[in-house]
This record gives sequence, C-alpha cells and structure tokens, in this order.
Amino acid sequence: MSWTGFRAIHETTRAALVAFLLMAVTLLVYAPVYHAEFVDYDDPYYVTENAWVQEGLTLHAIKAAWTEPVLGNWHPITMMSHLIDVELFGLNPRGHHLTSLLLHTLNAGLLFWLLRGLFGGIAKPALAAALFALHPLNADSVAWVAERKNLLSSLLWFASTLLYVRCMRRPSALTMLGAIALFAAGLMAKPMLVTFPFTLLLLDYWPLHRVEGLGPASWPRWKQLVQEKASFFLLTVISCAVTLSTQFSSEVSHSADKPPLWGRMLFSLEHYQMYLEKFFWPEGLAVLYPQLPMPPNLAASLIAGLILLMITVMVIRLLSHAPSAAVGWFWFAGTLFPVSGIVHIGFHSIADRYMYVPMVGLLIALVWGLSEGLRHRPILLRSAGAIALGWLVALTLVSRALLPHWQNTEALFRRAVAVTENNAIMHYNLGRYLMLNQQIDAAIAEFEEALRIDPTYSLAHNNLGWSWAVKGDQDRALPSFETAIRLDPYNFRARMNLGWVLIKQKRYREAIAQFEAVLKSAPETEEARTGLQQARALLGAPTGWTP
Repeated sequence: MSWTGFRAIHETTRAALVAFLLMAVTLLVYAPVYHAEFVDYDDPYYVTENAWVQEGLTLHAIKAAWTEPVLGNWHPITMMSHLIDVELFGLNPRGHHLTSLLLHTLNAGLLFWLLRGLFGGIAKPALAAALFALHPLNADSVAWVAERKNLLSSLLWFASTLLYVRCMRRPSALTMLGAIALFAAGLMAKPMLVTFPFTLLLLDYWPLHRVEGLGPASWPRWKQLVQEKASFFLLTVISCAVTLSTQFSSEVSHSADKPPLWGRMLFSLEHYQMYLEKFFWPEGLAVLYPQLPMPPNLAASLIAGLILLMITVMVIRLLSHAPSAAVGWFWFAGTLFPVSGIVHIGFHSIADRYMYVPMVGLLIALVWGLSEGLRHRPILLRSAGAIALGWLVALTLVSRALLPHWQNTEALFRRAVAVTENNAIMHYNLGRYLMLNQQIDAAIAEFEEALRIDPTYSLAHNNLGWSWAVKGDQDRALPSFETAIRLDPYNFRARMNLGWVLIKQKRYREAIAQFEAVLKSAPETEEARTGLQQARALLGAPTGWTP
C-alpha cells in the first residue's frame, strides 16, 4: 500500500492498522522470551517453589492468593494470574512467558490508543508507544515471570486512565465507576499505582484543560479537582497502609545496613540521574544494581540535584508554550518517587522495571514537547523525527541483544556480575547456582568475591562453608558457618550445617547445641530434629526431645 493510499483510509482504520503493526513488531522483537526458562531469582517465590501456586485454581490456592503476601507485597490480582497460568500450562515456562509477552504487547497497543485519545493524531502516539514497547529498560518486565505484577498493574493503569479521559469528555457515572474499579484492581496487582491520582491531575491541566494556570486564582479549581478524586486518593491511602504493613513485617523493606533518611534522600537524587542515563543510553542493564555505598557522595548528589532542578525550572518556564514538557516531566518524577530510594525497599539502588510507567512521562515530554517547541522550524522538526526513528531502531537492537541474557539463571547472573561493580548479591546468587549444579570450585570463587565486597554477608559465609564441606574440607567449612551465625544468629541453615560438620568431627555436644537452638525458634524444622536425634544417639544420650 502506498503512503497516499494509506492516508486515504479513514483515520480510525489507519489507527487500528498502526496499532496492529505496533503489536506485531513488539511480539516479533520479544519472541525469544517464549523459549526462556524460569530463573532462580524471585520466580521460585511466585511460581516454581510456591506450593499453593502450584495447586492451580483450587479453593485453597485462591484463598491464599487473597490472604498471603509474597516477598512483602499483597498483590492478589497478580497471584491469581499465576494460578491461571499454572492451571493452563503447569510448570512449563513457555506458557508463563507467553502470558507476559501478550500482556506487554497489549500494553503497547493500549498506550497507543490512550495517547491518541489524549493528544490526537497517529504519528506521535505511534512513535511514543513504539519507544515504550521496544525500550530495553522494559526487557526485564517482559522476560522475567516474577515481574508479571509490573505488566498487569500497568495494563490496569492505562485502561483506568483511558476510562477517566473518556468520562471527562463524555461524563458518565458508570464510566467513572469503571475507572475506579480498574484502579483498585491495579493496586492489587502492584502497589506502585499509588501515584495514579497525581497523573490524573496532570492530565486535567493538559491536555484536558480542566484548569488554567497554577496561581492563586486557580487554587479553588485545583481544590475541586482533588476533591472529585476522593475515591482514588482513598484507595491510595488504603494501599499505602497495606503495603507498609506487609513490607515492614518482612525482610524486604529493612535490613541491618539500612541507610538513614538523610542518606536515602541524597541517594534518591543520584537514582533519578541514573534512571535518566539508562533511559537515554541503556548501557550495562542488569537484573540488579547494588546499593550505592555509604556515606553518599555529596558532590555527586548535589550535581544530580542541580540537574533535576535545572530541568524542573526549564519545563516550568516553558509551561505556556510547551505544557507537554512540564506534564511529562512531572509524570516521570512523580510516578518514580515511591521507588526512588527514599523508602528503603530491597537491596538495590535502581531497577529497570521501575521505569515501566515513569518512562511514559519522559516520552510525552520528548515527543510532544519537541513537537511544540519546533513547530515553527520544520527542518529541525523533521531532523528530530529522523533522530527519533534512528533511536528507536537502536533501542530495538539493544533489546533484542539483551534477551539471551534472560534465557536461563546462569546467563542472567553472569550478565549482572559482568556489567556491574561490587555486586555482592549477584556474585552470591551466581555462586549458589554453581554450587547447586556441582560446580563447587567455581562456586567458591563467587562466594569469596561476594565476601570481598561485603564481609558481613551471612548467607555467603554459609554457602562458602557448605561448598568446602562438599569438598570434604571440614576445617575450612567450620569457621565459615561460625562467622555466618555470628553475623546472623537466626541463620538457621548455617546452624544446621554447622551441626552436621560438628557431628563429622565427633563434637556431639556442640552439634546438639546448634540443633537445639534451631528447634527452640523453629520447632517445625524436621532436619534439625533429625540432626539432634543423630547427635544424641552418637553421644549415647536419650534421643527423645520435646520442644
């Protein structure tokens, strides 16, 4: 079909063809994930080692999906999607990856329709949606089964926004009720949607033009817009309360080396800069980037803060001429704020997957902001369009090159240790994988590297000791277990491993003490009970024990 013929088609039909093409390209680019395996990083918690998920759609599993937090988060909608996958595909990873691939493809198409509904036209929404769909920062959300929550929650985010926009243009209580329901479901897929009402206020300003200006004269109108979103804000407050309750009762949101608030605030400035760098130059992408070292680099934090301030001042000054730049920038900054590092969650600095929705703001600022700023300079506008297309091609190639690193656990971990520095967690995880696959010498090297980076890493000490024990070197194994226990007295695995080594060294009383310590806190631990009985029998003591 010629370009002239294409333009002769009705605009809605043209948009549908563009959406179909966008989704087809997305499927084609990410097709290799269909052949990927599960990875031994969060996937076990969500699917491969989760006993109730493996039941499929049983009443017990459905109840657990709605009552049991996973990794410190309550997200029943996400867990229901995993139950459906298990019911349909069992533990065949291809089916689970296919679901994730289809969800991302739907997100690309839905984002295109949302942007078209907001701003009109076809070319700019198609460019922005394509950059979103094919950007390598989104590769881990597509290729990582454990990140189903990101894809599902974003789908509900886009759908709820689409209904909200429709309701603002054609008021309908039923449509608004649908938007609220989708938002609630999105929060139950992933609580990162807590910033959703804020983005609606941004859209109220532009392009919906429901309020004019930011001065005192407009404050009564802003108050009205906030009040009409009371249902959205109430759901946000409830979600925040539930999230904080589940995370702070788990090991996800706190650790012994949790930075103080002032440190987290400085780190967050650097994190924003790191996200911007990854967005424009996606080099060295990995499943985990280690935390920045304490104390924060004050100079780096101040430079990052100055850059953010300069961008903010610039977009505000351009507000009357290019409102898209301000709306897009504040969308990015606002939606990223909960995961910027001020709230300490996990053991990473930044995460590619956190850019899934915030990226939309940057794309709005770039695509529409540049178009508005260069509308009187057609040559520069066409040049910017050509550069954007070249950037899209480059991003697509990078995404495709990144996918083989998600094919299996070893490839994923080796990629992480190759492109990041001082990544103790990834060295540990690679070592654990090698240990479980009987590559003991290679595992020892990885555990030792993890401990060189972080000598207080109790899990690494334990697994280093286990690796030496497998090699038959009990004298090297024993101090590793003792160090692991000294660093974390509740490392029951290290205590049990130490107990078995002590039995081999005929130090039965000391072994008994280790097994009893485990059973005192975790009386259901069958391995500790077996070890205690064996140590007592070898010592000649009674084998019975009552917790």
